[in-house]
Amino acid sequence: MSIGKIQAIKEKDGYSQLMYIDSSGSYKSLLLTARELSTGQDRASKNLEVLLPPTFIDKLFSFLLRLFSR
Repeated sequence: MSIGKIQAIKEKDGYSQLMYIDSSGSYKSLLLTARELSTGQDRASKNLEVLLPPTFIDKLFSFLLRLFSR
């Protein structure tokens, strides 16, 4: 399971940081332009058959994050 977050980088116009926790528990970061982020989202939406569905734990964690981040 990987948990992630996307955040705009204020110091670098047009860049977003994708930070996630990989399955071994390590933090990883990617720095993406708006175009790269959009391209990745488009690619994912066109290839739904290869995407892994969220597990019950993924959904629970997501729910808890939304609940406590208000």
